[in-house]
Formats: sequence, C-alpha cells, structure tokens
Amino acid sequence: MEGFMIDRRQFLGRSLTAASALALANIGSVTLPSMASAAAARPVRFGTVGGTSDAGLYLANALGFFEEVGIKLELSRLGTSPALASATATGNLDGAGISVNPALYASIEQGLQLKAVGDKQSFSPGLSSAHIIVNKRLIKGSKAETIAGLKGKKFAIASKKTGFYMIVLDVLAKHGLKEGDVSFVELAYPNITPALTSGAVDAAAHLEPYLSQAIKMGVVDSVSDLTEAFPPGATLVPIVFGERMASDTDLGNDFMLAYTRGVRVYNDAYTKGINKEKTITIIAEGSKIDRDVIENSFPTALNPNQNLDVAFFERMQKFFIAQGTLRQPIDMKRLIDTSFAANAVKKLGRYT
Repeated sequence: MEGFMIDRRQFLGRSLTAASALALANIGSVTLPSMASAAAARPVRFGTVGGTSDAGLYLANALGFFEEVGIKLELSRLGTSPALASATATGNLDGAGISVNPALYASIEQGLQLKAVGDKQSFSPGLSSAHIIVNKRLIKGSKAETIAGLKGKKFAIASKKTGFYMIVLDVLAKHGLKEGDVSFVELAYPNITPALTSGAVDAAAHLEPYLSQAIKMGVVDSVSDLTEAFPPGATLVPIVFGERMASDTDLGNDFMLAYTRGVRVYNDAYTKGINKEKTITIIAEGSKIDRDVIENSFPTALNPNQNLDVAFFERMQKFFIAQGTLRQPIDMKRLIDTSFAANAVKKLGRYT
C-alpha cells in the first residue's frame, strides 16, 4: 500500500530499573551459543494491537533475550489486525502479531512474503484473555440466557475480517443466534470500553488488558471466555514475519529463539507459579498498565513450543471465503512456516 504510514510508539526501554534488573537476574537463564554484541544490534520493527498477549515480547526484551541475539526490538501499536497485515506486507513492519484475517491469506495469493511462524495468542481452558462481555442491565439468570438475549442488540468487535469474528459467531450460534440477529459495530479495542460505558453498544468481544479494566468499572460482566468454540491450543493470533524476517533465516531464527524464551518464562509463571510476581511486574512495565490490572486480568495462553494448528487455519480460510472476504484458497504451506519454531525448540528443548 503506497504511502502507508505508521504512528510508531516505543513501549520498552533497553533495560529495567537497576532494582528490577537485580530482582530478575535469575529468570529465564539458559546457556546459548555466542551472541552478537549490543553494538551490532539489528533493529526489528514489530507491531501489535497491544494487550497482555504481548507478554512474551515484553519478557524477552526486558530480560535481555533479544539483546543476547543481537536484536533491538522496536514495538509499534496499530488499532486492527488488517492494518498490521498491510504494514507487514508493505515492509513498514518486519513482523507482527496478527489476528488471522483475509488480508493474511490474500497477501500470499498476491505473491507477498508473509509467514505465520509461531503463536502470539492461543486459547486453552482456563487461559483466555478474550471474552464476550455484556452490559449488566442485560444480564439474565444464566450466561446462556444472557447471550441468547443479545438478539437485536449492538455488539462491538475490533474487526469482522478476522478469525476472532468467526469464533464469536460460533459462540452466538451455540446459543441460537445467527449473524444477522446481532448488530455488529467495528471499534478499535481502546474505544470499546467507552462505547460500553456510554451505552453506545450493549456487548463486545474484548481483549486484555481492556477487558479487565471494563469489568472493574462495574458496568459489564463476562458471559463467555470463548473456549467453548476453540480447539484446545488453537492459535488465533500468530507471529507473522514479513519478507525481511522470512528471508533472513538467521534473523528469523534469532528472533524466534529470544521470543520463545520469553514465552517460556511466562508459562513458568502462570502454569507453574515460578517467579510469577516478578513476571507480572515486567508485563505491567512493558504494557504501561497498572500492575493491579495485570495481576487481576484473565491470562492468555502462549504456546511454549510455538505450535500452529494447520487445520484451524484451513477452517478460518473457508470461513473468509464463505463470507466473501477472500476470493480463493491458498496452500497452507505457502503461509505457515514452522521451521523457525522448530529451530528454537531444538536449541532449548521441548517444554513440558
């Protein structure tokens, strides 16, 4: 997209405060081959919509994992996944966490070099940072009744051109609602909570940390964590490399190695209770969100071995074709490249 511009924001500094660095000195230690020096650091421009699913990035950056492999991470925030896909396809970003959307598949059809290489947000029972929330004035006797009662109501979602939208429709269908029964309103995540509190919309599919902030305000309640419609461990937001990262194998492997280490620190904290308080502090500092919000938010699932469910990607592709937002199917081998994750697991060992 010619003339595409990005309003870049740097979220993380090069290091934590001295006190934080000392407190975290023993987290995520691992012996690795010799690394590039900080002076030779290669900048990597990585985009996200924001949220606690960025935890692996925050941890890998703050704990020095990117620096060890000679990468200087530059984080940028864009409002929607289609915008991230466009920015990555055009080289304005080197990579991004992109909620699966038609533009991702279409870019492959057009010959652009985008590769889904790992997991930045997945869903498993007890680990879901995206929920359907409803204004309390519409809450009925049960969650099922509340969802069924959304017929004719206004429902906010960041984008209808995403796999996230497919899952929301699946959940609504389980409660007797068709797509046309609800009036969907597309809003960027930061704008959803104000729309809920003002009454401009009645319900929403919302994401952390905005999700917990909205619930804490006392206006809405969660009625579904969406896992009822997800295959366990299925990735909705993959790590996507642009042409630079996909073609430069050394750079791509170094990024994935550092990122996977960050994701494993996260899993240690949230599934094993190892250094959880320190981990929460890093996520809060990286996301610029109050620590209390992070501590009390719904944790996301981040795959410690960076697996991707190809069948789920194929299902989303069929959905987009049926919706008329994608012209024709592509071979998943052209989109998904598991070699970067496999290389990281080979070096680090399989996480259990």
